[in-house]
Amino acid sequence: MEKKDFYSVNPVRSLPRKRFTPMDIGAKFLWGSSPWQVHLRRRLSNGVKLLSLIVVMLLSCSCSRTYQRNYLTSTPQLNAIRRIAIMPFENLTSHQSAGKIISDLLATEFYLSRKFSVIERNEVQRTLEQRNIHLPQQVDPALAQRLGKIMGVEGVIIGSVSEYRDRDSPYEFDVEEPIVGVNARLVSVASGAVLWASSYGRSSQRDPLNLTAQTVVQKMTSSLFQQIPERKIVLDKVYRKRRKEAVVKKSVPSSPKPKRPPIKKPAPARKVFHRKEQKEFLEKLKGGNRFLLEGVKFATNTAILTNESKLILNYIGEVLREYPEVKIRIEGHTDSTGMPEEDLGLSLSRAESVKKYLSQNFTISADNLLVSGFGGDKPIVPNINWRNRAKNRRVEFSVLKGPSR
Repeated sequence: MEKKDFYSVNPVRSLPRKRFTPMDIGAKFLWGSSPWQVHLRRRLSNGVKLLSLIVVMLLSCSCSRTYQRNYLTSTPQLNAIRRIAIMPFENLTSHQSAGKIISDLLATEFYLSRKFSVIERNEVQRTLEQRNIHLPQQVDPALAQRLGKIMGVEGVIIGSVSEYRDRDSPYEFDVEEPIVGVNARLVSVASGAVLWASSYGRSSQRDPLNLTAQTVVQKMTSSLFQQIPERKIVLDKVYRKRRKEAVVKKSVPSSPKPKRPPIKKPAPARKVFHRKEQKEFLEKLKGGNRFLLEGVKFATNTAILTNESKLILNYIGEVLREYPEVKIRIEGHTDSTGMPEEDLGLSLSRAESVKKYLSQNFTISADNLLVSGFGGDKPIVPNINWRNRAKNRRVEFSVLKGPSR
């Protein structure tokens, strides 16, 4: 009997086993033909594209380009400049206020440095207008020297704005990129020489246009401020001394001027009342007599004012508030249907109710409102029927002190 070989019976076991690496497993996992593997490959592809786009955008947003050229003279000449005037910058751009904006930003930086005494562009224009001097759009160093002598300063800042706009970004579509370009010079009034000059331009997608302009001004002036030491105390002493000298020169001995008599201010105009009721009430106050307060009624046997009565008292209160010097007595009257003691108390309560309403709602002094109650002792018509009794139930004003005017 023929003996069979073990490997001939088991041919698979005769081959060496293949070792699978993680890369092989991942390739087999991703590059299969099943639907879920195709869907996974698409998702991963979209994710890689999105990640690449984000990286490109971050790189482009972080891009900014600048150019700068500076010129500085010797430090002793710069130290001699303590008081400067900032002229309006020449505007070479399509932006209408670019020159004014850069001039104001420069003034702010010079203030913050605490190394110069600054005269801003508005004050410069105001001073020149008072002297009938027309300031041209372009100021050269020679003209700046003459203007500086007029302003009484030691240095003059002049310059121009060459770029101030938003332009289309070269990195991305539909993205605006702010660009600012400024040229500035410091002219010495004593010699007419340019002591400091700087040209700076910047474009950046990270900042808006105004912030880019502020950054440009900060970078420009930093080169000048670094060359000048701290001198705040020295500046204070120098200008304090100059102020004292100016006061001494202006003070000329002269005879004392006679004092002018004090000007009497006219009294404030009174409010003009247009309602018929208020005009009539004001005329009665000026007449200075006792008069009837028509329309002021109360609930039966009470001191509660009706709504119509409150409306009439509102008109009266406005007039009395306008004339605080008026002093009146409020008199309450009733008919003779009740007991005399009860009628006397009711008439006094009704007078008090009118006084309380006027003083609380129109801030009228209580001392100017006196009250009294007469009950049914002073009827104006006989109490023979209900019409006459209604007329006798009334409130009257007696003027003790009328309006002054």
